[in-house]
Amino acid sequence: MPSAIAPNPQAPGVAAASSIDAAPSGAASSPTVADLPGVPIGVVLTPEEPVVTTTPAPGIPTPLQAPVATATPVTPAQTPVAPVVVATPVAQIPSQPQAPSAPAPQITPAAPAGSGPVVVVEPQGGDDLPLSTPVDLPSNAVVEVVAWSVDQGRLIHTFAHTLDGSSLVISAERLRGLPEGRVELEFTAVVDGERLDSTFRTISVLGALAEAGDDGLTVASAAPFSGSPVVGTVETTPSAPTSPATSPATDTSGVSTTGSNNGAPVASPTSGAGAQAPAPSAPAAPVEPATPADAAPVDPAVTPDAPVTLEGLNRVDTGFTVVEPSDDTRTIYVSADGNDANAGTSPSAAVATFVRARDLIRDGMPDHIRFKAGDTFEYGLGVFNKSGRSAEEPILLGVYGEGPRPKFDVPEDNFLVLTDNNIAVNNVTVQGLHAEAAPRNPFRPGFQFDAADRPRLVHQMRGIFIFGDVSNVLIEDCVIDWFKDALVFQGKPNEDLPIRNVTLRRSIITNSYSVRAEGHSQGMYAELVHGLTIEENVFDHNGWCDQVEEAQRTLFNHNIYVQYSATDVTLTGNVLTRGASHGAQVRPGGQVIDNLFVRNALATFVARSASLVAHNVVLQADDIGPDDPRGFGIEVFPGPDTRVINNVLSTRIGSAFFAEPIGLSIDKNNLTRYSGPTRVELTDNKIYRWPIEFGRVLPIRFGIPDAVVVEARNAIDIASGSDNDPDWVDPSRNVESYMATLQRTPTFEAFIAQAAARPRGEWLPELSAAVVNSYVRRGFDVVAGD
Repeated sequence: MPSAIAPNPQAPGVAAASSIDAAPSGAASSPTVADLPGVPIGVVLTPEEPVVTTTPAPGIPTPLQAPVATATPVTPAQTPVAPVVVATPVAQIPSQPQAPSAPAPQITPAAPAGSGPVVVVEPQGGDDLPLSTPVDLPSNAVVEVVAWSVDQGRLIHTFAHTLDGSSLVISAERLRGLPEGRVELEFTAVVDGERLDSTFRTISVLGALAEAGDDGLTVASAAPFSGSPVVGTVETTPSAPTSPATSPATDTSGVSTTGSNNGAPVASPTSGAGAQAPAPSAPAAPVEPATPADAAPVDPAVTPDAPVTLEGLNRVDTGFTVVEPSDDTRTIYVSADGNDANAGTSPSAAVATFVRARDLIRDGMPDHIRFKAGDTFEYGLGVFNKSGRSAEEPILLGVYGEGPRPKFDVPEDNFLVLTDNNIAVNNVTVQGLHAEAAPRNPFRPGFQFDAADRPRLVHQMRGIFIFGDVSNVLIEDCVIDWFKDALVFQGKPNEDLPIRNVTLRRSIITNSYSVRAEGHSQGMYAELVHGLTIEENVFDHNGWCDQVEEAQRTLFNHNIYVQYSATDVTLTGNVLTRGASHGAQVRPGGQVIDNLFVRNALATFVARSASLVAHNVVLQADDIGPDDPRGFGIEVFPGPDTRVINNVLSTRIGSAFFAEPIGLSIDKNNLTRYSGPTRVELTDNKIYRWPIEFGRVLPIRFGIPDAVVVEARNAIDIASGSDNDPDWVDPSRNVESYMATLQRTPTFEAFIAQAAARPRGEWLPELSAAVVNSYVRRGFDVVAGD
């Protein structure tokens, strides 16, 4: 897969390769520096004297660019009286601009480099805003678009949407939903699941293009425009976004949910209950949020017994897999009030049980079993070993009708088992289902708090268990909670039968847990899987449950645990929060891109194979518990070629003095089965408020002997507030301040509760990792000097 980061040969501080040899004595960092083709190389010197050299990398996609319209003079007669949009030529913002020699007296970002005369466009007649790229994007590319109100200091949450790569046009209806004033548009192309560098375009909305509605939220006006566009030039200099309003961290109860990377292999993953984690111990001085006149009312505080409201959030139905029936598809309908004596071939003749529906579909055919939306079924699906015709024509376990996901209150044992039983199982899609391990939910009436009162099968319940010779499985838009192991994907090593091509998309995996006498617990466990894609899911609070005795955090339980025997692993755009130990333990290595990690004891580690860890945001690294201090960020174990690029690691709240934000570590427990040479590239990472105690911890720890390390342009807040810190726009940004920009309860608990309550078939862009990460990263832009 091509890199998501293109080297910038014109980056500030670039020097010829020979300049490295002339660096001041003692300025270079300790790792070996090698001149390797296709990647940035160099050494990081003191902040006052950066020396970096870069060699071009072939085949890296060009960042998305917006067009520059032809400018014509504007005469007074042409001055529009109707609302207009003023669009500047786009300027590519470097991932890490050079800090100014003298700090600006106020933290206010300057205009993007290259801003000049702006292009005035009056969006009349329903005219859209076209974009373009210097090279054609592939047909499967999409472009994520978000908008930031510079004047109001907040995300325009009704604007976030995705464009098809073949039609790069922002509709006039979308533009009419923008508030008056300066607005910055951010475009990010996504190709084959890999996010390219973002491009920014600033527009100035002159006049009120939107009407107030939806309890004061900005919404698109229904009034159409008429006329034709007027193009001209005016002299103005729009600026980048100002620092957003932040709010003080609210006090929360409970213990945090993180862990370490020393867990032993487990046979199955588990789940855990929700709990609140403490606020950061040393937050930046908060700024009271400025509430715009049209701000929506703050939603109610999130408590266990309070309903979660999603009112006011942008909800779109795009981006989900559409499984169309083939000409010869047989569809069997299942409803709670059905009858197994029925034929099952229509909603009015639905059957009552999955067992009957399973008997009515055919092996090797693209048949569908669809459960009625909103119904509750008091059983699990059990073993399923029929195959679809092909990956393009799978068997579907899905939904019919409008409404929420059909709910399965599983009384014991597993929810769904896909297993070969000596016959390969291929081409299965599971979509839009909600499975709950009912007897394991401590908030349900009649819960047995004494573990001895629960049957052994209840202790061992798994959500979806894939075992053996199985391939081409898609699990999408499902909710799986309160199991011991929500997801287990396990090949058969003794028979050399791996699982092949499993994709988990836009699903919600929460609250897995186990009591210690019954083994370890994971949100997801994968072993001997060749081709594992984990995309845009929410994993929260897996591996522990603070309501259940003997189900507390341990270093063996994680949100995601991928064993070293897996290959071709990709994690993209996931929200991974409050794991008992790791957010994602990726022992075989792979692609870990644009994920949001919050309140894990260790966000992620990679090893063994060529890996890319890029564009991730790691916030509030925490302890496993009071007796198990932690607070690590990204860890790299030996592997042939690992690139750690453009990650933000901010605000450790764990108490371990030895927990570093980025660590290169030896594999002392032989967790990854790798013993070859190691090369690591560390480029453009930002580290903020990661306390360094007693001089024992470096922001980046180099602990792999004989590793070749390439280090360039990493920006580090050394003293957390001193004059030597980088001049970042607003490095204190976090989930809490982000929620404040949406005029919602500014707590982590509110964010994750709403993200985990996403309705079936709807995507909430504002609560996605991509949009939250973009907001946080913009806080690490460098303030220009006077």
